[in-house]
Amino acid sequence: MKISRYIKFPLVFGLLMSINSILIGFSLNPKQMLFSFVLGAMAGIGMQVYSDYKTLRIKPNAVDEDFGPRQTQIVPLFCGYQDAFNLCLESVTYLKKGTVQTVDKDNGLIKAKTGIDWKSFGNIIEFKLKPISERVTEIEVSSQPRLQTALIDGGESLEVVRTIREFLERKTNVFSHRILDERLEIPIDHFSQHSESAVNRRTSA
Repeated sequence: MKISRYIKFPLVFGLLMSINSILIGFSLNPKQMLFSFVLGAMAGIGMQVYSDYKTLRIKPNAVDEDFGPRQTQIVPLFCGYQDAFNLCLESVTYLKKGTVQTVDKDNGLIKAKTGIDWKSFGNIIEFKLKPISERVTEIEVSSQPRLQTALIDGGESLEVVRTIREFLERKTNVFSHRILDERLEIPIDHFSQHSESAVNRRTSA
């Protein structure tokens, strides 16, 4: 059974406050430890509520999975592997302080990160590319806080993944139209010949 985030984070934060009270010199007084735990749990509930509020501002119809600090989405791109790889690299430039860290074209892997600001310690982003066909490439985008122990992130990972997905989807539309144009492209003289044939048939009738 999955533990509610309104229990998990306050519980962890309360325990950390209890341990911290011991480390900074308090005695092992049960009442003092209980007080520290309750204080930490209440602070944890407040932080969880605020984190959920920020997540809902990013995605109003968010489901339970969207509130987690680690986010993964799959985006199909209607283009070849090389074009898809270049687009993933380009998408990093649309992130706040986004920089590419590792590029492994042979294995279809890109790792990037965002910088530290007043809201967060930044995120680690990973792209996994899988060629489906000559004109279709599957992209798995994942993001998580650079602070590995983070249990909440105020929707930062969700926003990172959404920014990348929206960029790739815009490009997907461009490539989709290009493919359709190539498939539907018919020389003008083709229409001229058919039109002339139709006129001749009508005249002879």
